Amino acid sequence: MLVVLMSCVCFATAVYAHPPSSVAISRNGTSVEVMVTHTVSNPLQHYINLIEVFLNGKKIIEQHFSLQTENNQRALYIIPELKKGDIVEVEADCNQFGELKQKLTVKE
Repeated sequence: MLVVLMSCVCFATAVYAHPPSSVAISRNGTSVEVMVTHTVSNPLQHYINLIEVFLNGKKIIEQHFSLQTENNQRALYIIPELKKGDIVEVEADCNQFGELKQKLTVKE
């Protein structure tokens, strides 16, 4: 009986929890702006709790959040060593379920 009850609770949580729907990365010089779209009804309880930034496969930034103020979680990072050909990868994690990754190759 307990197993059935726990399964129902886990299923109900999974129905309402969801990963971010998109991660947008833009670059201006050495500035990288990240916008994570994650539409939720209660951003105090269901939010993007972590953004990680990788440069050429190496994690260089890890930022934790305790809430989401709107349906987009925005962050701006200065990466002084950013240059043409570099690959910037961003991973955004939901505090309840799922993550989403996006890559950007620096063109100039």
